[in-house]
Amino acid sequence: QHPTNAEIEFVFLGKEAEAYRTEYRGQNLNNRSLDKNLKFHKNAIPFLPDGDCIDDVHKACTSNYDLIDKSQWCFQWLFPIHESSTDKNTQILQRHEKKTMIKAPDIMRRILISYRIMLGYFGVLLVDENSGRLERSNVYVERYETIRSKKNNRMRITRMLKFLGEVDLERLKLPFLVFFAREICMSELLADCRVFLERSWIPTLRRDEDLASCQRFLRDPSGPEPASVLTPSVPPRVEVVYLSSDLSRYRNHYPGEDINDQRLDHNVKFYMNLLPSRPHGELIDVIHERWWSDYDLLETHHGYIQWLFPIHEDGLNDEAQVATQGNSMKHRWQQGNFQSLVASLSRGKERKCNS
Repeated sequence: QHPTNAEIEFVFLGKEAEAYRTEYRGQNLNNRSLDKNLKFHKNAIPFLPDGDCIDDVHKACTSNYDLIDKSQWCFQWLFPIHESSTDKNTQILQRHEKKTMIKAPDIMRRILISYRIMLGYFGVLLVDENSGRLERSNVYVERYETIRSKKNNRMRITRMLKFLGEVDLERLKLPFLVFFAREICMSELLADCRVFLERSWIPTLRRDEDLASCQRFLRDPSGPEPASVLTPSVPPRVEVVYLSSDLSRYRNHYPGEDINDQRLDHNVKFYMNLLPSRPHGELIDVIHERWWSDYDLLETHHGYIQWLFPIHEDGLNDEAQVATQGNSMKHRWQQGNFQSLVASLSRGKERKCNS
């Protein structure tokens, strides 16, 4: 009995996957005179024929799904791999090109933009670049139809996954495959794509551990999701979003925020023992003398902490002032009661030791 066309097709895909997983062992693929892919991702040349540079492609294709449908060759420029194409204008990715890409932050940023654009085209959103977590977009119903009805789009996914592995983004593959395994096997919205998932997409996983865990998950997609060893371990998303926003402002010195009002000097006057804290009305020397080791006062009055340790952010005490960063304040701070700060820190340390 002769194999069907589908069986022949996927035997061929299996051989391609084996070559990919062994990183095209025995093939040179490192001609240094070939650098079209690198130049395109540097935004130095347009894709051929008659195309645009990559930054313009990104602007034009974001949410423009009709244009993506028409730009078949552009996709192969966005996601080059170590395999030949039917388009004579494209070039097989060279090893030296991908090494340079990985080391170039601007290029890696563009690659992630390309990935986000194509995910949107497929009806999916990248929620977290660190973990690779995905979720459905608002237009997933109509976008899923383009995956079901167009074999070319299923092949595009294979090429995209392969390219991610070439440029050190292997960690994004397993979350992608787990997400689509659920959509194929549980919701069955993409049930027609199961053969591609099993024989073309999953085999692009280069790590044996990821491949095995994904295959186990496929047998029982209702169970816990497998985690790639390449995926960074991060706290729950809500906490990360809050902390990343807060700490990013601090670490970057509050860029774009006007915190230099010379008229705001309550913090300096407080530390110079000229102005009492509010609402409790205590000068800093009095706080140090009377509140030392009086932990009941510390528990009862919370607003004082913003006066003792002012920063460039609002707190719960509306009567405390945000610290400013004017030169005059820095000078006065240096001339002011620095020992008061040391006393505050010492007192806090003693409290911690006695608690």
